[in-house]
This record gives sequence, structure tokens and C-alpha cells, in this order.
Amino acid sequence: MIESIVKTSVSSRYDYSDGVFTHLQTGSHGTRGNGGRLYIYAEGKKYSVAQLVFLFELDMLPEVSSTHVIDHIDGDVKNNKISNLRYVSQKENTKNNTRKRNSKLPNGVYVQNKGESVGIKIWDGERFTHQRTLIATYSEMIGFLRSHSIQIEQAQDGQSKFDYITEHFEPTVNWQLNLHNHGFGHFRILGRRNSHEDYKEIVVAPNKNYKKIRDYIDTTDIPKITELKKLAG
Repeated sequence: MIESIVKTSVSSRYDYSDGVFTHLQTGSHGTRGNGGRLYIYAEGKKYSVAQLVFLFELDMLPEVSSTHVIDHIDGDVKNNKISNLRYVSQKENTKNNTRKRNSKLPNGVYVQNKGESVGIKIWDGERFTHQRTLIATYSEMIGFLRSHSIQIEQAQDGQSKFDYITEHFEPTVNWQLNLHNHGFGHFRILGRRNSHEDYKEIVVAPNKNYKKIRDYIDTTDIPKITELKKLAG
């Protein structure tokens, strides 16, 4: 059966434990695709880690198609524990996504899980506006939106909601920062959360503020992005 062949192929190269596959030689957890999902190749075919978790935990290899998918119950595609997965129809998955997106979140605020980042967009009643991608985990952003739901709901319009989110949200991560010349009298502050990520732009600042930003980074154990933006002027 294909299930046993795939399981043998993956087991020969990866160690498996509680929803995580680790390559025996490189330590890789798979190849990351669009949306942050991880994939592993076996017998010439690409399988999602979620599919392989079903195989290793339940001895079944669910087929992902236009009619059926594997749903991550908490909305975090990086959480591949079997308790967070379910094999459902596309229709049921759409219902769950709508529930997860709207449950206890401020009205009109939508979050897209992009794996290493999240997309924020505001619905003004007719269309989506004020879209931005932020370097943060999905769970961090959802937690922030829920805890600040009252303040965001009090905002008068989409712009005010967007401004509140971008000004007050602070990812709880230890950033690796890099200052890079941007030209025309400015420099860029780039950041990433670990060595496996690419640096992403946090803010552009004038050269006159370089020293105070450099000093702040060098003397602070965990620099805050909100503070960097203030120092950037």
C-alpha cells in the first residue's frame, strides 16, 4: 500500500515527534510553501506535514483535493499536532475559517496567517482597505486584537482602526536587527526572528538618527519595534 511505502520513505530521512518532522542530517523540518505550510517529498510526490502527521499518528494518508482539505483548528498552519488537525470538506473548512476569523475579533478587522508573518486588512463595509503585512506570529496578532478589541471598536473609521493596530502592536520576540544604508540620507532598520528567516524592513529612518538608534539597540536586551519607530522619527 502507498501508505506504508510513504511512511518508510519519510522515516528513513526524518525523525517524527508530536507533529514535527526533523531531518536526520540537516535538522530541517521540511520545505516551507506559500502560506507557511511545510512539505516533505516522498516517492516523487510532495506531501504536506499535516498529511504525514495523519499517516504517522492514524495510519491514514488523507487526500487533499478541491473537495476535501486538512483544517488547522486554531488557524495556525505551523501547529501540526494531531489534536489540531481534522480532515473535512471544503465547505466545512470555509465555515471554520469564518468562525476563527470573526470570533471575538474587532468588527471589520481580518487576519491572514502567512506563516512567518501576518496580513492585516480592514473592511469598510464595501471593500478591504489599509492592508499591511507585519512580522509576527498568527497567535500573537490574534491575542493582541482580542485584548484590545474594545479600543479598536471605539475607532471611528477604518483608518483609525488601522493606525491603532500598527502603533500599539508589539510582537513578543527577540529580534535580530540590521541597519542598512538606504541612500538619499536615510537608512533601513531590518529585522528577523531567527537565522532561518530573511530580513524584512521594519522602518526607514534619517541618517541623523542613526547614532541614537544604534545606541538603543546595543544597550537594550530586547529592543521594541514601537520604540525603534519612535526613534526613527
